[in-house]
Amino acid sequence: MCRVRIAIDDFGTCDSSLAYLKHFPPDVLKIDKSFIDDISFHEHNMEIAATIVAMGPILGFKILVEGVETPEQLAFLQEKGCDLY
Repeated sequence: MCRVRIAIDDFGTCDSSLAYLKHFPPDVLKIDKSFIDDISFHEHNMEIAATIVAMGPILGFKILVEGVETPEQLAFLQEKGCDLY
């Protein structure tokens, strides 16, 4: 038996909206790299990323963050409970 999995790419940018979660419940939600690029310097980006990561277990999907490049980014995401990097 084959199972189709859905991932929403670049969540939080342009065409990726919360409405997709209602119509196409994903297995994986990929947070766009732009939200973590300056995570150490912009509290607003930290809050957005933390909120999206927190939604994962509540709504039953995994969270993947693209472009993790620094130990600070990784530590922040691990602390928040992110699933994949």
